[in-house]
Order: sequence, then structure tokens, then C-alpha cells
Amino acid sequence: KPETSTPNNQIFKDSEYNTKTRFSKTNFQSASILTGIIYDETGDRLSPVHAIKNKVKYRYYISNRLSNYGSSKTDGWRLPAKQLEQPILNILNEHLTKPLKLGGLINLKNLCVNEHQLILNAATTLAQKLNNSSAINQKKIIASFVQRIELQPSKLIIDIETERLQKLLVDEQAFAIETISNGELAIKRIEVNHYIRKRGVEAKLVLVDHPTKKPNPDDYLILLVAKAHLWLTKLNDGTASSIAELVKKLNEDPNEISRFLPLAFLAPDIVEHILAGTQPVDLTIQKLRDIPTLPTSWSEQRAILGIAA
Repeated sequence: KPETSTPNNQIFKDSEYNTKTRFSKTNFQSASILTGIIYDETGDRLSPVHAIKNKVKYRYYISNRLSNYGSSKTDGWRLPAKQLEQPILNILNEHLTKPLKLGGLINLKNLCVNEHQLILNAATTLAQKLNNSSAINQKKIIASFVQRIELQPSKLIIDIETERLQKLLVDEQAFAIETISNGELAIKRIEVNHYIRKRGVEAKLVLVDHPTKKPNPDDYLILLVAKAHLWLTKLNDGTASSIAELVKKLNEDPNEISRFLPLAFLAPDIVEHILAGTQPVDLTIQKLRDIPTLPTSWSEQRAILGIAA
């Protein structure tokens, strides 16, 4: 089957983070905003786990059957947490801030003009809270009106509890109306097609025909660029006279330093994109690993990394 229509089993098989030895469940559940409400196409819950590499924790969601120690199953999902959470936040944000989308979730037809505007304002305020809150509060907000999320091979399904959403929006503006519901089903379903883009052992969930302009910073990519500049600074100021000495002083992997030190010479606009989270969706650490030699020419860097000049 084509990669874009199946759970990316090979990513799990090839991963250097083998679930039997490296994955573990932790209190990362508090930082994982979809805990308890997201399932795969078999009905198996996606559980938050983490893997540790070079003292850095990487969050993932994996099908629960894959997280059981001793399990030999590989037919499941494994996705970096932010690559699953951000598209879902984008979808919810769009449905809260666009009147036509919001009207598909709750009935706005019987409201007067003033009430209609108050509900739209309340929805926008709720979206702002969702986008700007801590992970713990994002989790509470999502759970307050999202009943269930299902990740299928080519589709993402979000079930919204309309009456609970309605109550949130009415309470937000502290005014009373009899009802927004007109006897329609209490659950409204949002369906968005997606495909999985694979780069080495990493995967990204890409929504089809859905706005992707919202910045999506990659914390680990940002950290790597920052480290590269730190390494270069210490080599230039005499703190370390060689990579070998740098390895001893910072207790870093020598292969990592050798491979990623050239990131200190990235074009300024590329660094700006990375810091702002507007880099191409496939610009990942794994993609950088796969580049034999990073060009010193900024124009060549832009071409190879997919950054518009």
C-alpha cells in the first residue's frame, strides 16, 4: 500500500527508539494535550510516551498496543507529539474563528444580530485561550468540548459535543439565551483528510487542503541550531581548541558536533524561519542528518532545504 494511505509502520520498525527499551510512559501525560481522547482506526488509544536521546526528551503518541513491554506488534501509529497536536489545534482554531465553520457546529440561525456577534466574539476568545494557554490548560479546554479524536490512515476525525461547546460560549460572555440547539444531534463531526510525510525515522502528519500558515516551531531543531552556534563560539574564543576538546568540556557526542556544527553557518533568513516555526514541514533533524555536506552558499542552502529566497 502507498505510504500516504497507511499507518507508517516502517517508521516504528526503523526507529532508533525501540519501544521495548527506550519508550516509557511518564508524567508527560500532563504535557500531552490529547491524552485520553485520541484513538487509532482500530479503537486502540494513542498513548503519550517519551524517548530520551542525548539527555533530551522527545514526546510521541503511539498506539497503546505498541507500548506494552514484550509486545511484538508493529501495526500501529507512532507520531511525534507536536506533529499530531498542532494540526488538531489548527483545525479547532479554524472552526472557532470562522463563522461558517462555527455555524456547522452549533445552530446560530435563531439568534438576533447582537447575540450572534457575542457568540462569535466568545468563540474567538476561546480560540485565543486555546492557542496561548499552557499545555495543561490546553488539555482542559479541548476536553471541555471535544468528545473523541480518531486518527485513521488517511483521515482525522474530531467529534465535538455541541451542547458543551454552546455552554462554553454562552458562559464566556455571561449572557443568557434559551438555547442554541434545535434538536439536532449532540455530536458534530469534523473530518479532515491527511497524509503522512516520512523523513528517515521521523513522520509528519500533513493536512490536505487545510491552512498550514500557523507557525509550528520545532523545539529540537531550534535547540540544535543554538548548540551549533555555542560550539562555534567556544571554538572561536579559545574555550576549546578542537572538536575533541569541545566534546570533553561539554560532554557532547562527537559525531553530533561534527555533523551539525555547519548549522552555525546557515543563512540568517533560514535561521529566522526555524526560530519562527515557518520552515518547510519536511525540514527536520533527520533531513539534516541525511545531507552529506551542508553547502556554504546561502542560495544553495535555501535550495536544498526548500526555503524561498
